Amino acid sequence: MLASVLNGTELACLDLSNTALDCKRLKMIVNGLEGTSITTLNLSSNKIGVEGLKCLGGVLKNTSITAIDISENKLNYDCIDVFAPYLVGSNITSLNLSSNKVGDDGVNCLANILKNQDTHIESIDLGFNFLFDLQTLADCLPNTRIKSLCLKGNYQSNFQRSAVFQHFSKQLTKITSINLSKCNLSCDDLKLFASGLALSNNTSLKSLILSQSEIDPDGIITLLGILKRHEITHLDISYSCGKQTCSQLLACLNQTSVESLNFEGNEMDYQSLGEGLVNSRINSIYLGYHQLPYKLTSDVRCANFFASLKFNSSITSLKLDCICYADSAIKELVSVLEFTSITSLSLLSLGEFSSECNTLTDLILRLPATKITSLNLNGSKICGNIFYLASVLELTGITSLDLSDCTIFEGNHISEVQNKIDSNDDGSLNLRNRCLCFFSVCYLARQLCQGKFKKLNPVR
Repeated sequence: MLASVLNGTELACLDLSNTALDCKRLKMIVNGLEGTSITTLNLSSNKIGVEGLKCLGGVLKNTSITAIDISENKLNYDCIDVFAPYLVGSNITSLNLSSNKVGDDGVNCLANILKNQDTHIESIDLGFNFLFDLQTLADCLPNTRIKSLCLKGNYQSNFQRSAVFQHFSKQLTKITSINLSKCNLSCDDLKLFASGLALSNNTSLKSLILSQSEIDPDGIITLLGILKRHEITHLDISYSCGKQTCSQLLACLNQTSVESLNFEGNEMDYQSLGEGLVNSRINSIYLGYHQLPYKLTSDVRCANFFASLKFNSSITSLKLDCICYADSAIKELVSVLEFTSITSLSLLSLGEFSSECNTLTDLILRLPATKITSLNLNGSKICGNIFYLASVLELTGITSLDLSDCTIFEGNHISEVQNKIDSNDDGSLNLRNRCLCFFSVCYLARQLCQGKFKKLNPVR
């Protein structure tokens, strides 16, 4: 059915991820891809197998597809051996093979294809593919079109301060983005990486992802050298630094070209963060999840940092995981949003507690006065705020809204009250130690007016 209607649409992106696609079902779809306007195809988290790849590869040259995602399909060397030749002469420029079982033999097979002048792949994701031999990839890179390379979760036992890693780094002559997260990079590995990059004469590297590395104070000095030499604009060192190393990096941010910073999961002093952003080029910051110490001083510094955003006109994008921030800090952020330059705001998991549900109300009602065009409330408890949101959207500049995994009608505070009411069988209603928001309290009051209950334990 889907295949028969694809030609009659102007669809540019087709996402069939996690749809139980096997070889048989894939064959029913691929023939419908020829002659369509589809440029992006996502087949991740399926079971397409060798025969499915043969079928897909057979039509690639007759499609407009430039980006294909076949991650998490349990693909092994045999699969790559069959599929790789079809990439030659196709329009594919981006290939995602992450979370498969490609192995070193599979990379060796890919290397020969990537070096072919009729292969146009510029971005490849080989993350989590049980890769150990870095030499093959290192040798082929200069002869390919690859600009963006993801090796996340590979070579964990191979780096070990080996000359191979330095040789690999030296071969990154054309790379603009590299992801080495979860590769267990140590300070010594980072030094080898820095020296190899220096020898590569790379002048185009802009994105460096080192998430979940082990960066100590010496490592920060090495990292700063890389940032300055190569004018990196995007840096991800999430879950990599302690408090001292964070402060050390933040103090020197204004000496780098970094514009986008992922600082999630690091032990951070918000005072150092606020001071580090002054005179820096940072316009996008991802703070994500942080384990803040349960101290009043930490909450106050966090709130003070959010308050300072109204004086920092360069920050246009901010992303937080609200579950780990004090309510007072989030309230401070909401209160200053209209005075900031933020256009993209992500407040994940907002409303886990009743007071934050009320904070969400404040946020929504203030939206028309802000510059926000993109709002992400993924995983938040929207509750009755959905009605406020619907009423103010037309008064805002929002063009992108993410409410995925939000509890709107189920799992919110109102439904919690209703579940308690439904389970009542003795004329009493026990809501002791329950966190209820404004909407659920109003709902509770209405139910109490019906006189159904003889005893009510108080809420807090």
